Amino acid sequence: LFSSQIPPTGRGKTSTAYWLVENAKIVEPGINVITNNPSDEFDDIPAAWDELKSEIRSNDGWSVLMLDEAAQFLQYADQGAGKEVSQMMKLLRHNQCHLILVGHTGMDVPKDIRRQMFFIEKKSKKAAEIGYGLEPTAGGETLQVKDVLLSMTGVPHTSVEYESQGEEAIAIEFNEGKEDGEKEDENGKKHVQCRGTKTDGGDCNASVKHESGYCN
Repeated sequence: LFSSQIPPTGRGKTSTAYWLVENAKIVEPGINVITNNPSDEFDDIPAAWDELKSEIRSNDGWSVLMLDEAAQFLQYADQGAGKEVSQMMKLLRHNQCHLILVGHTGMDVPKDIRRQMFFIEKKSKKAAEIGYGLEPTAGGETLQVKDVLLSMTGVPHTSVEYESQGEEAIAIEFNEGKEDGEKEDENGKKHVQCRGTKTDGGDCNASVKHESGYCN
């Protein structure tokens, strides 16, 4: 979720994100909800990326991960965090977990993951446009949804109780500078974490040099 309006704040983006979560719970009553807002009723996201991966993989059934103030960890000095977010999205899809990112202007979303996302632009607290892709507005100062599929009016306010978060929102600490799965031993030598499947069906996850495949 984002807004092309200036300023982008005060458009009800967080409320709409929680409204989506409410609808998800109607469709799937047993869905597991994780957020980075400590004030709401849902489970808190772990701040470490490795812990988040383990939690996602261990969940049974459907889950939804909602990250408010996403700009805190989507704005990065190099491509490391962008790659981690891209890997996160692939991990979520593989483990039946939906992702809701609440940003500001859309410019805080790395270009390398925009093609994987479905955008909701809040024009106001009650109005929204839903579609794919981003493009500059007429003035070129902000971004807007490129291919609009649905325009909405009368978007309701959420019934979830929460406090607006700024720097208090939990930000994910990515392992910047390392490829996903790389680990270092006590001598600083890197080993790749095996992505293979053991003969009993579980993940290998061992720090080894062999290629993915069936492991003992």
